[in-house]
Amino acid sequence: MKIRIFAFFALAILGICRIAAAQTPVPIHGFLTYNVGSRLVPNDDMSDDVLMNEVTFRMELAKDTDIAAFTFNGDFTYDNYMSDTSFSLREATVDLFAFEACELKAGHQVLTWGTGDMVFVNDLFPKDWKSFFMSRDDEYLKAPSTSLKFSMFSGLGDLNLVLTPTFTPDTYIDGERFSYWGMGGITGENFVAEIPAKTFENAEYHARFAKNIGGLELALYGYKGFFKRPLGFNPEQGTGVFPKLAVYGASLRSQMFGGIVNIESGYYDSLDDRDGTDPMLENAIWKNLVGFEKELIQNLTVSLQYFSEWMQDYDAYTKSIEAIGQEALKEENHDWITLRLTSLQKQQTLILSLFSYYSPAEQDWYLRPLVTYKMSDNLQVSAGANIFGGENAYTFFGQLEDNTNLYARIRYSF
Repeated sequence: MKIRIFAFFALAILGICRIAAAQTPVPIHGFLTYNVGSRLVPNDDMSDDVLMNEVTFRMELAKDTDIAAFTFNGDFTYDNYMSDTSFSLREATVDLFAFEACELKAGHQVLTWGTGDMVFVNDLFPKDWKSFFMSRDDEYLKAPSTSLKFSMFSGLGDLNLVLTPTFTPDTYIDGERFSYWGMGGITGENFVAEIPAKTFENAEYHARFAKNIGGLELALYGYKGFFKRPLGFNPEQGTGVFPKLAVYGASLRSQMFGGIVNIESGYYDSLDDRDGTDPMLENAIWKNLVGFEKELIQNLTVSLQYFSEWMQDYDAYTKSIEAIGQEALKEENHDWITLRLTSLQKQQTLILSLFSYYSPAEQDWYLRPLVTYKMSDNLQVSAGANIFGGENAYTFFGQLEDNTNLYARIRYSF
């Protein structure tokens, strides 16, 4: 009943916004979305098979001047799963470009870089994995942070520097909506983590230098902060911790073999455990990515990626785990193969897509089939699934097998 009332008021506001948009010098855009999703398999660790039943009203405002641009995007959501109405700020920024070669963007914003498709190497900006695994719109995978971004453009290349004054973690699987692998088995209990104090000492620093040389896009990256998920554990408190992290990386992208090739690499320097001897903290890792995208035939595009992680000081890790009487569950090498297929039908109003992950090392997988139909320029409907599986319950996707779900979405944009 509450969700119907919220939808009614959202529709009324939508009508008001459309009238206002026609009469105000400030452009007003947005959308109204209804999402519903439910598990397809029984999950004894969770109290409710419904993962998502919500209405979201998005309002987007933008105003440009000669020296600045102002942007505001926010979501009003009634979430029937949580029995809660909330407001989520997606973007509120001031973008200053008084000088031709420099730009300064300040405020709450969604930031991203790197070459991966749903795989991230040097992109250490926050991600929302809950939204991704229950298939809210793909834009919600990339979460906002309150940051200051400085950009400088020259013939030598483009420099981007980002300061996030307080650490912003990923929205990770913690027992809310999804069960996961805990200490010894699958659980739906809430996972508690110690988030670093919101002080300037715990700020995050991101950097990128990019250069295009004859169609070859080259970039160097740097990051100083913390692992974005609690990949450490405090045994005294029984809580997760975010180990300190520095990342150094590079990427290239270019047209080749009739398509687009991308290569990216990043070294994750675990600053709290550089020798790998602390069993409660994440070791240093090399992450590498190779990808290729091509339109095979008209309206059919295929994209392939190979992603690998190589744990450093693996022998030290196994010895430290065995010393506390535990079994070393992590492999030295972890990898994913991803495949994206996109087919456009009926004058591109019908979109059939599949995105899949498969790990040869861990023998687990994740499939994301999706069908989207554009009924008009403003209205579209979608239906899809999130299918998880694996040989072992402790692997990244294997732990989510009982969270396999089906969902549907209808969106009206204005």
